[in-house]
Amino acid sequence: MSAKQEYSRVIGADSSAKIMTPKGDTDENTERQKQLPTYLTVAQLAACWRVSRSIIYALVSGGQLPSIRVGLGRGTIRILEAAADAYLKKNSRDDEQTFAEHFS
Repeated sequence: MSAKQEYSRVIGADSSAKIMTPKGDTDENTERQKQLPTYLTVAQLAACWRVSRSIIYALVSGGQLPSIRVGLGRGTIRILEAAADAYLKKNSRDDEQTFAEHFS
């Protein structure tokens, strides 16, 4: 399963992530919405990666995972889906390579 499919599965499972559309929404608006970048909450990304939220917060505060804050005050953290994919690509290892590094 690709990362995009996995994110979609996790986002779809989260009831708070449902997109509300106004009555009479046109196809043009729907197409424009599809072109917008996808942002994930800390909880959604943690669920997708099967890690705790504190791991995601640590990656964000350490500058390893780019994010934005939305709202007043401290705001809520949002992580661009493309940034999450880039982090995974950058930090992924081949299992055989990892095994060889630890046991050689």
